[in-house]
Amino acid sequence: MKRLLILCALAISVWAMPAQAEILFFEDWEGTCQEVQNRWGGPTAASYYTAANGGFPCGFGYFGSAVEQPFFLDSPVKFAGSQSLRLNFTGTPDDKPTPHGGGYVTRAFPPSSEIWLTYYDYMGPGFKVAGAPPVGAVVTKGIYLFMRSAVTCTISGAGGVTSIVPCGTPGSELARHGWVFQNFWGQRQMWLSAQGIKDAPIPYGTHNFVHNVQVYNQPDAKWICYEAHIRNNTPGVADGLYELYATNVTDRGPTILTSRQVNRRFLGDTPNDLMPSDSKWQHIRMYRQAGLGQRYYDNISITTTRIGCTGGSTAPPDTKAPAGPIGLVAK
Repeated sequence: MKRLLILCALAISVWAMPAQAEILFFEDWEGTCQEVQNRWGGPTAASYYTAANGGFPCGFGYFGSAVEQPFFLDSPVKFAGSQSLRLNFTGTPDDKPTPHGGGYVTRAFPPSSEIWLTYYDYMGPGFKVAGAPPVGAVVTKGIYLFMRSAVTCTISGAGGVTSIVPCGTPGSELARHGWVFQNFWGQRQMWLSAQGIKDAPIPYGTHNFVHNVQVYNQPDAKWICYEAHIRNNTPGVADGLYELYATNVTDRGPTILTSRQVNRRFLGDTPNDLMPSDSKWQHIRMYRQAGLGQRYYDNISITTTRIGCTGGSTAPPDTKAPAGPIGLVAK
């Protein structure tokens, strides 16, 4: 019932938007573990877990013990409905010998050059993020988004070198060279980090988009709605965009724009570029890396226009350009 109600609400929200609006992906973690597994283990999914052990994990054993298991369907803590996804973080690098990584599942969605990722995130009391000095490089990771080319294929050779080859070549796949992930590094500020993009400080390297508008630190035991907006650039033109918003929906807080990166250049100029010009966003991955404690996710959606958060004190700002004046003649 919850899935039907939420999907109907999403449909109503999208119906009120421009005609090109579309729900590309939705997951509320409702149903039995087998039903969730079927959604993440079907023909549109690619998973860390092999077909032999079923894609999304139901039960224990894939990581040696229940203590190391990354994913659980959880009933006591949820934003809506009867359950959420709980990620079990078992340690940061400075918590050795406690294990601190491993575990992801991936699903495909219809490709798009512009997406809004909206989801609800809850940190268990005392959650510890990775990256605090003196460790440095390892961060606490969450959701990944991946781009793939529509027609350009690559293959990995010796030493991990990637080469463009004709599609259909044995071992080839649609080119994937760009991705964005949500992470915390030494503090409770959720960042977007991009890897493989053309205009990183080192081309095709990593660029961390810190809070450059308003700093927001995620509190304990509150449901925070995050909205990540990504718009690809026109190939050859630096007109791409990254935005990240945060809303404390538990306390009905305001919607805060934490970072905005304008005039970005994700894509190259041609389909043969390292970042192919025909690449579009089309995969989402739930990922666990480095942290200590419990995090929860609920009601994850990917849409082509903004749908906003449920429960905040302020409506999301209008992102549509204002109409021009009527009857005005410039001289």
